[in-house]
Amino acid sequence: VAHALTGCNSHLAVFLRGYSIYLSGEKRKEEEGMEQSGGKGQSKTVINAELQSLHKELSDLHDTAKLDGYGLYLYGMVLKAMDLEEEARHVLQKSVTACPMNWGAWLDLASICHSQTQVQQLQLPHHWMRLFFSAHMDLELQSN
Repeated sequence: VAHALTGCNSHLAVFLRGYSIYLSGEKRKEEEGMEQSGGKGQSKTVINAELQSLHKELSDLHDTAKLDGYGLYLYGMVLKAMDLEEEARHVLQKSVTACPMNWGAWLDLASICHSQTQVQQLQLPHHWMRLFFSAHMDLELQSN
């Protein structure tokens, strides 16, 4: 898929190409982890080799405001995978604002909010999905 979409600049093509590259890197990471651990589980030292190139490409598009809600979601996933949580929180907030029905973006945002203070500092859209996110965070942080 990624090869076929090279050179396409539509929002959909950028997302599909980037997501397929990300998933391909995740698959290779899993396979290498299994090899390194001798089949006993995934090694913690293996990383997705595609993250750096995706980060560069998506960062450039983000800086020129050429990412839609799904492109922002992909960029947030890449930042999260690179342990750049503060940047990922910022980008994922923009993603759920642009595309509030993308529950995957809300879940990725939730996974990098480790305290009620972090949740309260988020600038989220006034959308009914925010209620589901709040309920999810209350359960995750056990503040129900």
